[in-house]
Amino acid sequence: TMFKAIVLACVIGAPTDCIEFHSIIYSKTREDCRSRAMTMAKDIWEIANLTPMKWRCEPLTEGQLTLWNLSAPRLLELRLSNRA
Repeated sequence: TMFKAIVLACVIGAPTDCIEFHSIIYSKTREDCRSRAMTMAKDIWEIANLTPMKWRCEPLTEGQLTLWNLSAPRLLELRLSNRA
């Protein structure tokens, strides 16, 4: 089982104006996922000037598509096809 880190961050002074950030780097253990979430929270604070409020790690089920399952050319093709 792999885990995906998710961080909820909100606009300073507006705790209901929030964005959920999903990691595209997946972790093999819950502890690695927790570490990834902490790194994301720090980066979100520094880069986006949003306040990280909560984090969680979601297990990815077998067969669930992740970016690791898609090759770069296929991912680009998917993005381009969504523009049409």
